[in-house]
Amino acid sequence: MADPDAPPDEHAEAASSMEGDGRKTVDGFDLVEKVASGGATVIWEALERATGQTHAIKLLQPNLIKDRDQIATLKHEQKVGSSMNHPCVIHTGGFVKTKTNVYLVMELFKYPNLKAALKNNSAEVRANAQKIVEGVCQGLSHIHEKGWLHLDLKPDNLLITPTGEVRVIDFSLSEKPAGGLAALFGGGATIRGTRTYIAPETILKKPKTTATDIYSLGVTFFEMLSGRPPFAGNDPAHMLRQHIKEAVPPASGFNDNLTAEADKLLDRMLAKKPKDRPQSPTEVFAEFRTATLFKKDPHELLREQRRREEEQELEGASLLDSRADAVRTLKGIKAPAKPVKKQRRRADVGGEAKKAAARKAEKEASQPQAPPPGMPQGYPPGYPPPGYYPQPQFAPQPQFAPQPGGQGQPPPGQYPPVQYPPPQYQPPQYQQPPPSASPSNAQPAAAPPPQPPPQSGAPGNAPPRPPEGKTAPAGSQVQVPGLTRPTDAQHASQKETKDEDLPLMTELPEII
Repeated sequence: MADPDAPPDEHAEAASSMEGDGRKTVDGFDLVEKVASGGATVIWEALERATGQTHAIKLLQPNLIKDRDQIATLKHEQKVGSSMNHPCVIHTGGFVKTKTNVYLVMELFKYPNLKAALKNNSAEVRANAQKIVEGVCQGLSHIHEKGWLHLDLKPDNLLITPTGEVRVIDFSLSEKPAGGLAALFGGGATIRGTRTYIAPETILKKPKTTATDIYSLGVTFFEMLSGRPPFAGNDPAHMLRQHIKEAVPPASGFNDNLTAEADKLLDRMLAKKPKDRPQSPTEVFAEFRTATLFKKDPHELLREQRRREEEQELEGASLLDSRADAVRTLKGIKAPAKPVKKQRRRADVGGEAKKAAARKAEKEASQPQAPPPGMPQGYPPGYPPPGYYPQPQFAPQPQFAPQPGGQGQPPPGQYPPVQYPPPQYQPPQYQQPPPSASPSNAQPAAAPPPQPPPQSGAPGNAPPRPPEGKTAPAGSQVQVPGLTRPTDAQHASQKETKDEDLPLMTELPEII
């Protein structure tokens, strides 16, 4: 590492400025990616050219490289951090100051801080709560053993991995415990720290001890378990008064999965008087290790959360995604329903819809219609299907004696014209309507149910034969052309033939 007291070399003076001003390198380091930034410093991931190793560089902002207080703070942080050697404390390397660069080289631990982890996945943090408490207490205990107080413990200064591994960072406010006259008369003229996590004795400018870090640690654990700090507000002065006077609210009031035992332990860490708190991080960890913090196992809650997220991801996957479909089938997750495409409604300008409907109806009318169900192919149009014939109903006619040769009557000795029904069809018999019915008030007689066609040659089913040379009175039996046929002197076309030889008739035969 470069000697902080050595004069700046030509390479450092020729180095370009920071990002935004075109800087890509700092002395012998190539800047790779910005990791974090604050008001006075920016932390970069940097590659050391000489060794090929990756480090974190904490750079002072270009407008502050001549600020004596900021330079002294960065140099103090390097002094405290370089004295630490613990896996739960970030390792700090050298301090470099040139005309164009002031920076601190540290171990690169590229994971989010506890604040960001709580925001992104609080269930995962609580599932690792015991491991996080253990790592923080071990790191803080090592800092105390080295003779320092951290004095700025908060979620922002704790880096954690998804499995709960911890690094304690930022020693810019670290001090040695008060001793001698300072322990009797006070802890300094200025109040330094973060208002949300500051201890009451720091606010009151009383001597700082290891219990001061315990209070800040208690606020941090309170936020980790409940999701928010115990005291909050927009007025800084009111927040400081809360630390001094107001009682600590139970953490279970913000997270109902916490037990009363967790409330009692946090309340003890946040006692107003330092003597009422645990006196070391080791004592804190011992109490946490034996305490039951949660009513329901946070690992089970984490598994439920991950299962819900996986189901939502699979439900949102494409129906054509075979991998997602296989996972859904394996886990018994119902496939998402196909989205229904909504049809846009368009305004019917000029009656276009009605015109289109009329054209469609005209087109359908012009096309040949398929025969109804049960109708054989090639059957003459207009004929009823086999086995059915419409049964006409007639009102009763007045009784009168027919005159030979009268209008509408056939000549004597001839039968009325006959219209033949379809092949193999025998019409049902019609009942004679009552003669007493009045023509004006008569109602159509109810049609009898259709009868099955009689067997060929059965004499009992033949229609009645009218007297020779006479026509049946209109009132005794209604003769319908094509329905009543004579029993003898049949027409040649009516002679018994085989069923398969009967032709399909489209015209009536000539009357002999």
